[in-house]
Amino acid sequence: MVTLLAAILAGCGGGSTPPSPVDDPGDRTKALPLPAWFPAQLPPPQDGVVVEVIDEPTTGAVAIGRSVTWRVDRSYQEVVAGIDASLARIGWTPTDRKATEGEEDSSRTSIYIENGVVQVIRVYVDANLKGTRVTVELPT
Repeated sequence: MVTLLAAILAGCGGGSTPPSPVDDPGDRTKALPLPAWFPAQLPPPQDGVVVEVIDEPTTGAVAIGRSVTWRVDRSYQEVVAGIDASLARIGWTPTDRKATEGEEDSSRTSIYIENGVVQVIRVYVDANLKGTRVTVELPT
């Protein structure tokens, strides 16, 4: 009976090692290059490391444009304040702002620009990710 139970568990993955944690694209030691199509008038986040570039987004229920994501090793509040200061310096006024706080040290602020150059800037932090993330999404 024990042999039968062991065979069943092994067939279902019961004898295997547990799954590895979620792959964090921001957990990289070498930065990706900033793409040439990124708007020159918007400065990248201070101390940011490019960790993800989506050149050709897939279209689903909600169409999205190209995007660049940085990992910034500063606090969420400092990063949001830095983005606000950068926008003020270049004279861009957000059309909307949405901030949410989740469970276990997760927060997100979406700053909608919608000026034909940049659609939205998302700043987020999560206990499962290293650093604060900044994603700049361009219009479709």
